[in-house]
Amino acid sequence: MQFVAQKVVKAAESSSGLYFLISQFFHPDALTYLCYTMEETIIITVPYKGEERHFEAQLQGRGYTHRFRILIGEVEVFFEPDEERQYRAVIPPEQAQAVQKIDPALLEAIAATLHEALA
Repeated sequence: MQFVAQKVVKAAESSSGLYFLISQFFHPDALTYLCYTMEETIIITVPYKGEERHFEAQLQGRGYTHRFRILIGEVEVFFEPDEERQYRAVIPPEQAQAVQKIDPALLEAIAATLHEALA
């Protein structure tokens, strides 16, 4: 696993780090392990309304699962897998007022990108 973690940290330095991580390490145990060893941010590219948007995502471990922390504007949004392994957006209660500034279609596009990459 140490070798795997080293390759992912190197991959995270590139703009396509998330896609490298996903294409190389599908096993959920490996992803969970990497959540605890990787603190780098990854740039993900999301197709949205005919253009590509880029977001910094941080992979975080949470017990037996993981989540991605993504800043959308000034709002911190967490994307975590639900019971059906689909990604859902979770916004902390203290930022509930700011959620009105985010287009729900953008949240769906980010969740779909994460799901497609990790499915």
